[in-house]
Amino acid sequence: MRRVIRYLAAFLLALVVLAVLAWLALDTAFVRGRIGEIVTAQLSQPDGISIEIGTIGPGFPGAIRIDRITATDHEGVFMEVAGLEVLWTPWALLGGDVAIESATAASIYLEREPIVSSTDEEAPTTTSQ
Repeated sequence: MRRVIRYLAAFLLALVVLAVLAWLALDTAFVRGRIGEIVTAQLSQPDGISIEIGTIGPGFPGAIRIDRITATDHEGVFMEVAGLEVLWTPWALLGGDVAIESATAASIYLEREPIVSSTDEEAPTTTSQ
C-alpha cells in the first residue's frame, strides 16, 4: 500500500512539475514571437486591412505587453498603438470567460479612418423594355 501511495505522490509531483514547465515555456521569446505571428495572420483581412503585432514582452500569458501594434490599409498606416499592456486572468478562459483586470497603452495614434476595398458593391442594374 505504501508503494502505491509513493508512486501516486511521485506521479502527482511530476504532473505539477510538467505544468510549471509548460507555463514557463509560454513565456519564452520564441513562443511569444510565434503567438504574435499567428495573431497577425488572423487579424489581417482580405479587404486590405493588415494588423502587425510587434514584440510581445515577458510576463505572458498573465500579462500581455506589446511594444507596438500597427494597422495599415492600401494607403499606408492609419493607426498605431504603442506600449500596450493588458493584465488578465487566463484561467478564466476555462470557464468560458475573459477576465481583463486592466488595459493601458502609452499612446494611441489614429491618423485617419481605414479605407476598405469593398468587393461586394452592388453593380448598377439596368432594365430592358
